[in-house]
Amino acid sequence: MQPLGWAIDVNRNETTFANQDDSFLEELARLRLRYQIGPELRLTASGGYERRRYPLDDASGAIYGAGVEWRPGQRTQANVRWEERVFGPSYFASFDHRRAWSAFRLLGSRNITSYPQLIGALSGPSGLESLLGAAFITRFPDPVERQAAIDNFIRQNALPGSLATTTPFFTQQVLLQETQSGTFTLIG
Repeated sequence: MQPLGWAIDVNRNETTFANQDDSFLEELARLRLRYQIGPELRLTASGGYERRRYPLDDASGAIYGAGVEWRPGQRTQANVRWEERVFGPSYFASFDHRRAWSAFRLLGSRNITSYPQLIGALSGPSGLESLLGAAFITRFPDPVERQAAIDNFIRQNALPGSLATTTPFFTQQVLLQETQSGTFTLIG
């Protein structure tokens, strides 16, 4: 295990709409430093620069932040990240815990997003599959075997293919999105 690590994030996102002359441009460059205190705890620090050009607003400036990752065991993990950005504070926090017959997750975040980014987030496994996957991982460590058990469980119990979730609505704007959610799975 390396106690020190680093990563560089560079992101450029330009969104244009057919009936709009202006575009939404977001550019960000960030350096993340990581320090592993022990097998359970990792600290991060980040710094960089961001520029945003929107039809009615231009903003640019330095960004900086910190984070903590805590994994006291294979069944529990917590992640907290905070950054000061040009639009104000941004954060992501999650806490996951699972047992043999149950699992729960708490999430919270604040960041900017756009309609194309929200649509892209809809792909992937359904919320039900994710919840069952967290509950079944202890009994079925092999991913292929676990997916088969999930599919069988959904079929045997006549569960819906997906859970009710929010659906993004079409807008030609960039949105400040703040979310909090909690999920609990109990099997038995």
